[in-house]
Amino acid sequence: MCLRVGGTAADGLGYVNSTNCGQAIDYAAMMGADVINCSWGSQGTSAMVQGMSNAAAAGITVVHASGNSNSEVPDFLDVLGDDVLSVASTTSSDTKSGFSNFGDWIDISAPGSSIYSTVSFAYVPSYGYKSGTSMAAPMICGTVLHIKSMMPSLSHQQIESIIFATADNIDAQNPSYIGFLGAGRINAYNALAGLANS
Repeated sequence: MCLRVGGTAADGLGYVNSTNCGQAIDYAAMMGADVINCSWGSQGTSAMVQGMSNAAAAGITVVHASGNSNSEVPDFLDVLGDDVLSVASTTSSDTKSGFSNFGDWIDISAPGSSIYSTVSFAYVPSYGYKSGTSMAAPMICGTVLHIKSMMPSLSHQQIESIIFATADNIDAQNPSYIGFLGAGRINAYNALAGLANS
């Protein structure tokens, strides 16, 4: 489901509104969502933090794009521990995307450079290449849902453990970021193949 948490349709900017975020997270949980994609950053509010905690308690995987400032400083969502999966971005060569945030608080990495996707400029929908941790986070969400579709009884903690265990180690490609890109680069094939063979 698509839930608007940004600015008005008139401004077209989509800046995150903290009140809207808390309400949207609660609504998604009420409607039975299995995963919530948070491809945005924001200053936290108590309502938003409570919404994240409520979602995790309801068994929902919350995925957050870590940010595009090439910074080691997390925003408030990335320090919520087990309630949120923080995602860094990688290139097609498995190196950290130059813009991607990084740190020991990152949980997992996923491709986020030059991803072909839908884009919208001046309200004219089209397709094009976009880069950002906001492109990487949905890769994690899609894998979560694939795993959930194969094994509906798995908890969000079990699903996350599978994703971490089957990720590809990319330390060799990122010697300056060892320990700062999470469990490695997601490998959806390995994650699903392991389930199929179990």
